[in-house]
Amino acid sequence: MGEIKCGRRVLVVGHPGVHGTELFGVRDMFEIASHLGVQAGHSPTYRVEVATSDGAPLDLGRGLSLSGVVALRTDTERIDTLAVIGGMTARDVAATDDELIVAIRTAAGRAERVVSTCSGAFLLAAAGLLDGRRVTTHWDCAQRLAEEYPTVDVEPDSIYLRDGNIWSSAGVTAAFDLVLALVEHDFGPDRALELARQFVVYLRRPGGQTQFSVQLASPPVRRQPIREVQEYVLANPGADLSVDALAARAHLSTRHFTRLFRAEVGM
Repeated sequence: MGEIKCGRRVLVVGHPGVHGTELFGVRDMFEIASHLGVQAGHSPTYRVEVATSDGAPLDLGRGLSLSGVVALRTDTERIDTLAVIGGMTARDVAATDDELIVAIRTAAGRAERVVSTCSGAFLLAAAGLLDGRRVTTHWDCAQRLAEEYPTVDVEPDSIYLRDGNIWSSAGVTAAFDLVLALVEHDFGPDRALELARQFVVYLRRPGGQTQFSVQLASPPVRRQPIREVQEYVLANPGADLSVDALAARAHLSTRHFTRLFRAEVGM
């Protein structure tokens, strides 16, 4: 895994309604990984650019925009990593933008690897890049991705996945997990570990999306004892989780605990 003098070119593709957290997170993690390499006496690791379909400033909403972007449809340079970012409008707007989808498909043809974060998977699927591939996306839209693109093998519990040169990640912050995996693949575990330390995140997050989605999909509870029991269950799946044991943990009788839990959670 040798360093490349000019840096590996990373093209981060955004669209109106893109998740700023994902876009800037992916950009910044690659940039800082490159900076860490320079600090260690190496040449720059990555050369990161943001792209939109036509090169117009990227509309981030509420009056914010990002200039200095690349026009994806006219870009002809080689790409090492093409990263397509998701967002609230990715499924219903960006994935139906024929010009953007054609530009992504063309750019992917000269990319060493293609990446999607969160609902960015819908754009890759629309471009025909995910046929017969294993991919993941945000748990809340995984079923829709599978239904709309039946030739795509969607794995809703994965934080990130690699299938050949296609890499995909789950929702928002899972993009950070994916970038760490990409950096480790390119330059080894030491660089990835240092990057994780800089961002104060797991190098490898334990578990899958289910540990988060099940809790997030449940209605919020008002009573502290019930909330604490739920948190205990998620954190200790191998413990004694019988109703009697959980009632004792909440300092309630089994009957009272059962009644409160059913009233709060609905089951």
